[in-house]
Amino acid sequence: MQPVGDMDRIVVNRARIDHQTHLHLSTSVVPILIYYTRQPKSGEPKDLSQPAGLFPGIVTVSARNFCHIIAAARSLFPRTPDLFRFEILFPNGTTVDTRNIVVERGETLAAFFVLGPIGDVNEVRFVDQPVSRNHSIKMFGYYLNPFPPRLPISELCDGFASHPGDRFFRHDCTPSHISARGSAVFNDQERLVGISYERHGLTKALDVEGIRYELLQIYGGMNEMSILQIVEHIRALGEVRAANLAGPS
Repeated sequence: MQPVGDMDRIVVNRARIDHQTHLHLSTSVVPILIYYTRQPKSGEPKDLSQPAGLFPGIVTVSARNFCHIIAAARSLFPRTPDLFRFEILFPNGTTVDTRNIVVERGETLAAFFVLGPIGDVNEVRFVDQPVSRNHSIKMFGYYLNPFPPRLPISELCDGFASHPGDRFFRHDCTPSHISARGSAVFNDQERLVGISYERHGLTKALDVEGIRYELLQIYGGMNEMSILQIVEHIRALGEVRAANLAGPS
């Protein structure tokens, strides 16, 4: 792990959004930066020292000696895996290379533990029931500054949920450049209601039932476990993994 400079931030000012909300969510949703490891065989030359892209990681468990993060699976498993590497950038400036982390994959989500102290992050709080049509929501995500140094810029915008379906819903939060990249979707109480992952017209988001299903596929457990019970199961698993890493006391 190594420290880097502070992240730039920007707020999309809407009636229901304030700066404090923005700062709070930035401690629960962290940017995962994508770097080229070598020059591609075709196309424009790449600057290997600057991130080429990013996507959000959502902190589901935060403990003294580890945290657990979920993210869009397709981003972490590119078709040419040796062409890219990934770094998680935490609010205190610490970076962690995902090549040193075991990433476990579901159908839509990936999940992993970051073992060791990583500073001030806050785990998200989940809603206890799926989002409904016309539900007021906020979307939080990141994009890259187009000019070097290409630091992440966080963005928060609001909208409404629509078209609830089987483990997903659609929403009209904009701008589109962050909406389909795994951005986190919250309600007005700042509880996680979904993760955006696809954009064809209205953005499609995995809802809490979809997240619950994905985590059950990755970590096991009984089908009747609620999302909160699964989070506690993950917390216990993380404690065991962190203790094994530390070794005998």
